[in-house]
Amino acid sequence: MASIGGEGSGPGGHRLHLAHVMGLCDPCVFHQSVRGCAKGSQCGFCHLPHQHDPDGVRPKKTRRQRIKNEVLELLVSKGPEDLHAALQEDARKHPYVRRVIVGQLNNASFLRSVGTEKVVFAL
Repeated sequence: MASIGGEGSGPGGHRLHLAHVMGLCDPCVFHQSVRGCAKGSQCGFCHLPHQHDPDGVRPKKTRRQRIKNEVLELLVSKGPEDLHAALQEDARKHPYVRRVIVGQLNNASFLRSVGTEKVVFAL
């Protein structure tokens, strides 16, 4: 897991810290997963500790299934260079989306395709 200590040393580290203190930061979905964020201090998203998202209103069953399908589609279709930004964008939509993303990252088996840079997720 990426360390929190390097947060201020990366690009925009001071800006990210100020946004965190003001409650305006965007928590890194990879850092919240058990695998952590491979970008470490170079990541443009917040790695500082956050309160868990409040449960709020749980989406209806059809909406939950649509969210899960959208997240799975992102995991399968995006290359490693685009995946982080795409997941972050989706995570901003609703606390439930963020929970689904982190859950999938925690449960996914990461495999490298032979001869390609594309990450394959066996879900």
